[in-house]
Amino acid sequence: MLLYLYNKTLEKYFFQKKYDKYKSSIYFNSKSIQAIVYDKTKERESKGKEIEDFEEDVIRLEVRLQNKHLNYKKRSKDKLEKTLENYFKQEFFDDYMSKKLEKFLFKGDYYKPYHYKKRINNSKLKDKDKKALIQFLVDVSRNGLQKTKENSTRYFFEKRLKQLEELNINPIPIPKNWKVELKDGRIENPFFL
Repeated sequence: MLLYLYNKTLEKYFFQKKYDKYKSSIYFNSKSIQAIVYDKTKERESKGKEIEDFEEDVIRLEVRLQNKHLNYKKRSKDKLEKTLENYFKQEFFDDYMSKKLEKFLFKGDYYKPYHYKKRINNSKLKDKDKKALIQFLVDVSRNGLQKTKENSTRYFFEKRLKQLEELNINPIPIPKNWKVELKDGRIENPFFL
């Protein structure tokens, strides 16, 4: 379900472009960095390898730094030497994961329409903004986030994303016709737990 929702995200952000030709993985690539989301179980099955207990039903998120990026960091004002000690720090990990994946996966939990409408209508937003925000989510559900962005001004697109984040609603809704039992009609965003 999560991979289906992730596929409705933006096609590109700055230099990163989405590649989703495989059903079990999505890549966000630039020439020097790859951010990847994939189903670990399916990956092991496709390689004909045994699935360990800790790999069962796991969505894996990775950011891969290419040598080109490491060289850039070494020459930049940071002067970061290419050593594991420099790159295996928690704050470095947190920074790269959020910068390279957050713009595609977004903050907020995933909701079915009934539940996001209820949440929005119970908020302190103006009625005009409530209607616009609900319509924004309907548009995303029908067309995906990229097309919705293209059909909107930058100002309104960013405004809607900010409003949704404040309400802890992910801009990619769960389709209303999905027959999956969900607690409170939502899926907690595993990227921000």
